[in-house]
Amino acid sequence: MNTEKFEAAFLELVESDTEQALQLITGIFVGLTLEYTRRRGEDANKTLHINGCGNRDITIHAFETENVDSQSNRNELL
Repeated sequence: MNTEKFEAAFLELVESDTEQALQLITGIFVGLTLEYTRRRGEDANKTLHINGCGNRDITIHAFETENVDSQSNRNELL
């Protein structure tokens, strides 16, 4: 699927079901971020913090079984 077709399909989904579109794009973002973290040789099972560089920061929390409040349990990205 080329970029234009993907964009058109996604925009159609946004128009018809915004909640599902948000779930889809969030899942894609989280999946790509976890894969990027793994490829950097870091632990993708920890809480990830993405610096928004003057905009909003993003945190992808670790699974509930971990202590997400621990600073040693965090990877800084970007």
